[in-house]
Amino acid sequence: MDIIHYFSSRWNTNKWNSFAKKMRICLELNQHCLICQQSSAFLICHYCETDIDYYKLINFQHNLLNNMSIRLGLTVSEFDQLIAISDYQWPLANLITQLKFNAKSTHARGLAQLFYDHGLPSVTKLPEAIIPIPLHKTRLAQRKYNQAAVIALEIAKMSQIPCLPDVLHRTKNTSAQTELSASERQKNTQGAFTLNKTLTDGISHIALFDDVITTGATISSAAAALRSHYPKMQIDAWSICITPKREK
Repeated sequence: MDIIHYFSSRWNTNKWNSFAKKMRICLELNQHCLICQQSSAFLICHYCETDIDYYKLINFQHNLLNNMSIRLGLTVSEFDQLIAISDYQWPLANLITQLKFNAKSTHARGLAQLFYDHGLPSVTKLPEAIIPIPLHKTRLAQRKYNQAAVIALEIAKMSQIPCLPDVLHRTKNTSAQTELSASERQKNTQGAFTLNKTLTDGISHIALFDDVITTGATISSAAAALRSHYPKMQIDAWSICITPKREK
């Protein structure tokens, strides 16, 4: 029995498909690990992937709103479920920064793969659509791309959940959140989003995606804009990281 038949006969379909996708990427890119820069069959090698300090989502019914140290760190949470994979710390913080400021598109695929592998496997009810948090048109013109949308599109490809990047419109060119206190962040983002496009009839469960969540102010403002039109909709918040570091 050759190696392909050996693994395919022992792995379930999802695990085999995930492995096959990673192998195709490797063959196409002749790639190196995004973290350690060693030759790797995957965008993030097995050693670096296992070295990341992931949230133990299963301990909180796959909802980090059930983690009181995280819940208390949110100034507002206008959403029903919170999923992230780790604190905002090395190496994920470095990957996000390089994507954000240096347009490293392969980093989006690597981060999306980690979220897909470590954030979604045990979710019992997946949303019907992913909506990335939009940038204001001024900031988008400066940066040329929206890193949250780029990662969300990659997650959509892997999960086969539609990504709807044009549903929300950012009406306020808010100040950089890193420069503000928790209360200032909430005021800064209040009313920052409006509905740009109505959702398809029948959609009752969506996930808002942002690359990093700090106090929840931005993603909660987006959730509030959606709830004003769809009060009964289940709205989840998805993110790669939460910051600052809290006890798990």
